[in-house]
Amino acid sequence: MSKVNISKLTTIVIVTYKGFIFKQTLKNLSKRFKIIIVENSDSKKFQEQIEKKYSNVKVILSGSNLGFAKANNIGLKKIKTFYSLVLNPDVIIKSDHIKEIENFAKKIKNFGILTCQCNQLINTIKFDAFEVKKNYTIDKKRLLNEIPYVPGWCMFFKTQDLKKLKYFDENFFLYYEDRDISKRMSELNKKLYVLNRVRIYHKFGGNSRSRNKENYNRSWQIRFWHLYWSSFYYYRKHYGLLNSIRVHLSKFIRFKYLYIYYRLINDKNLSDLNNCRANGILSQLINKKAQPIPKILLSSKY
Repeated sequence: MSKVNISKLTTIVIVTYKGFIFKQTLKNLSKRFKIIIVENSDSKKFQEQIEKKYSNVKVILSGSNLGFAKANNIGLKKIKTFYSLVLNPDVIIKSDHIKEIENFAKKIKNFGILTCQCNQLINTIKFDAFEVKKNYTIDKKRLLNEIPYVPGWCMFFKTQDLKKLKYFDENFFLYYEDRDISKRMSELNKKLYVLNRVRIYHKFGGNSRSRNKENYNRSWQIRFWHLYWSSFYYYRKHYGLLNSIRVHLSKFIRFKYLYIYYRLINDKNLSDLNNCRANGILSQLINKKAQPIPKILLSSKY
């Protein structure tokens, strides 16, 4: 049996929470790549199980839930290979896919971030108040398409570029950190590309499902709070406070209206959901930091 060569070009970073990761993907990749998993907890059991099973995988325990940006930075700062690949734990990808990305990367000198063709890619990148036209499309007949930003589920970098940018902005806890680093990379005159013939699959929210309805609803309340906190912060950071208010004011008013409406008709879940959306905007407006569980959800009524 011939020995499989481990890539000396690329190291993979995957952030996990409560030990969730697609085991088949990890099994495939660990045979040909060094992988750093940053687990957003203090689960030594998870660390021991993974490192015992996969010789090329290193698990770092953050000790608590640090969010996507900060946890990824812990892993990225330890990378010594020329390329760095950030993956979500709910992405189905094979080692041959990453080898193809490496081969493309060698030929594209001005790239900043590469990604693969993926389900929901167009729907994810086509909307943006300032940067992306509503009718944005990708010509899948081409090998490469330049795109306005690279979603965080699969981001392939030159490690030296990440160092120049000082990695992800750790003010983001969840959402928009990928848009932010894409924008900052573009400002270095680097291009963002999707490789159309390399296709992967992303199972969105694969680690958020729960049979308990209350816990499931709460997880989405937390997500939507962070989505709108991060959105407001992103526009504030890149376009100024007044523009961010302009983008979010109508949304804030609509969320407050829906909060009251659903409360009146006794739909607690949708009432709470819209209140969390509005509170995420308000919290960033008054410069409250993003927390794993927003203060509004620590209240006894939630």
